[in-house]
Amino acid sequence: MSLTITLEGENGNEIESFDDKGLLQTIIPDYNDKSSFCLRFVDLYGDTTFNTLQVPELIEELEQKLTELLPIETKELVENIIRLAHRCKDEVHLYLKIYGD
Repeated sequence: MSLTITLEGENGNEIESFDDKGLLQTIIPDYNDKSSFCLRFVDLYGDTTFNTLQVPELIEELEQKLTELLPIETKELVENIIRLAHRCKDEVHLYLKIYGD
């Protein structure tokens, strides 16, 4: 199952988008994992939206994932999500969206 990660404007216009090639689900913790700030809320079958106020927590959690022993493809994916998350945080009226299968 693959997810689509998208940076969108407030009107839903796509600014940048890419497919995770099924890699993101390998690092998403269980919903009951209280140590997860944001990733545990990613819905693999639905859509997940992160706003400007939530994105700093998402970035922190993703940066922590980069310290783990991950395959290079997964690290590259995480780095790309962090890049989009920084744009979402630094620019106005942007949302980071993850579209499930």
